[in-house]
Amino acid sequence: MNGRKKIRAYLLISALMIMLSSLPGQCLADNFSTFGPYFIFGGLTGFENFQNTGVDDFKDAWGIEFRVGHRFSKYLAAEGDLGMMNGFDATINLSDINPNLSGTEKVTLDTLILTANLKAHLPLGRMDPYALIGAGIMYANVRSYYPTGSVCRPGYYGWYCSDAYASIDDATAFVTKFGVGTDIHINRKWAISLDASYVVPYSKLSDLRYTSFAWGVRYDF
Repeated sequence: MNGRKKIRAYLLISALMIMLSSLPGQCLADNFSTFGPYFIFGGLTGFENFQNTGVDDFKDAWGIEFRVGHRFSKYLAAEGDLGMMNGFDATINLSDINPNLSGTEKVTLDTLILTANLKAHLPLGRMDPYALIGAGIMYANVRSYYPTGSVCRPGYYGWYCSDAYASIDDATAFVTKFGVGTDIHINRKWAISLDASYVVPYSKLSDLRYTSFAWGVRYDF
């Protein structure tokens, strides 16, 4: 991730925190912590920090995330986290894949991670910062950039078709993530959730490290 992208991301998160923490309502000293189950749904931006891939121009990616958790006290929560990142795009030399091939080809790397996270909160009223650590599995798939055909399936409203891509390689491995974030409470049920995590896979996927910025809406039951 280059310096300009880092600065833009940090400025955006800082501006959102300042804006939302100034919402009218109860003062900062009031307690907005709600114990029990919650869910978070939102988007992701992935800033690649890939190691030893032989490709220098991977692009950053977008994705979606869904979390279901339970807050046990003011200071401790646990959650299941499903994140899908679509489109770390790159141009590769075909000879790196097969010595009999020549030229270049655009490809896309997609990732899917499922982790169990432990979160330590520091409740400060509307601002509810936390640190998290998670572990689970990561699936990564390198596929063609352009569709190689289409697949049609029956659905509720008749047949529907979607693009099909050629899979070049895929693997599954253990993954960990470490991050910090904050929930910015609008009221006792709804909040804006923001965090930044560093994703560290192992084994066959150990080179595919990236920073994940997550933003979403949180609802406490």
